[in-house]
Amino acid sequence: MSQVHEGLEYKSFPKASGLTSVTVCMDSGLLATDACRADARGRVQTVEVIPGTEPTESCTRHVFVNYCTEGQCVAGENCPESSIESRVLLDYDREVFLQADGTPFDIPVGDSAYLLKNNEPEEGCPVHQHPQQPEEPDPADPDDPAPPEEGGDTGDGDWFGNLWGGD
Repeated sequence: MSQVHEGLEYKSFPKASGLTSVTVCMDSGLLATDACRADARGRVQTVEVIPGTEPTESCTRHVFVNYCTEGQCVAGENCPESSIESRVLLDYDREVFLQADGTPFDIPVGDSAYLLKNNEPEEGCPVHQHPQQPEEPDPADPDDPAPPEEGGDTGDGDWFGNLWGGD
């Protein structure tokens, strides 16, 4: 249409009277929530509708989850807090359409990465599947909270005095 309108003056259409504005989720068609607004894809839109036809329920498809940035999945119980952030995913199952032979159509869908189902590995976070083991203290590190050995360095800078038990 840009070619058809090339060189023509911009004209706006008058706003229809009697309509009401409502902000909806573009995925569910229901009233937008904070989770819908936080969707990185921008899935909220304000539309004009005939009064009485606007949705009355809020979207339940968008959900906040703890997401492991290292494992690229919903955080599991072993994921450290330093790798967890809040993200929004879509909580619904997409209908799979089958071909005549019973196999599913192989149709790539752009928002598959945003589905909760696709971000919850069955075996937990692939990076943090096992509980983290506490690290062994490093005796060479003066900032390590490990207690000094008898007559050893206490970290106060007086290793010689500490070696001989002096103050």
